[in-house]
Amino acid sequence: MFFVAPPIFGGRGTSLINEIKNEGLESGLKLCLDAGDINSWPGSGQLWKDLSGNGNHFYLGGGSGADGADPTFNGTPGGLSQNEYFSVAGGDYFTLAQANPQWVKDLFRVGSASFFVMLRIPTDANLHIFATEDGTTTHYGGSMKYASDFGKSEGFVFVNSGGSSGYGVLGVGIDAPTFPGLYGLAIATTIASNGDWQVAGSVNDSSGGPPGPPSAGTVPDTHDPTQTAKIFANGNASQTAASGARIYCLAVWQGVAIDPDASAHMFSMMRNRFGL
Repeated sequence: MFFVAPPIFGGRGTSLINEIKNEGLESGLKLCLDAGDINSWPGSGQLWKDLSGNGNHFYLGGGSGADGADPTFNGTPGGLSQNEYFSVAGGDYFTLAQANPQWVKDLFRVGSASFFVMLRIPTDANLHIFATEDGTTTHYGGSMKYASDFGKSEGFVFVNSGGSSGYGVLGVGIDAPTFPGLYGLAIATTIASNGDWQVAGSVNDSSGGPPGPPSAGTVPDTHDPTQTAKIFANGNASQTAASGARIYCLAVWQGVAIDPDASAHMFSMMRNRFGL
């Protein structure tokens, strides 16, 4: 399920973790980050804290100390409005604050995975939402990203890469996206052992155009990724989000394809926060 609306002013809303719990979507939830929830971002430090209970916190930048790759928090800690988000100035990203746990290793393999994210895409350029791959076939892993190079018939793609398997790509269509734009994305993906990809739910956007069909991929690689998971960058941070990108909240499920109706209802409960 895909949602898009022009950036307008929002009001105070609810935390993403509250709506996940309200919808009964805690099974398989591995990560929940929310810039507007004071329990996730208390207003200082180097950790964007995971609300899922699994301890999958992310460093601002490349590590535990402040560095030039640190994203910038905007708004008031705990504000729970459209005004609370992390922005990047080009070259900024987040890094998982531990070695990749098993769920990260399994995320881009055979099985199911789901994402819910609110973000601003500033320009029609590739933007990694959550990634371990580094854009080559010699390093393993994958990426959930907005991919301008795959064309507007796909838009958001789920990529498995590495070794002899090459790339498998799942496309999620958006017609005539606007930039900059505030996007809400809820997607459930399933990768079969023969490399077929499926999307649960449908795709919609402001122009009402049809989604592009998923594209069949090669058999997913089974090697562990060699890069630590990143947000707003690929695994080795050689590709980072363009200046002006923003992320408001992100949830990731592994081993579960969340129900499209539940994700749509979750979005409807949060839309006041983002003025949608």
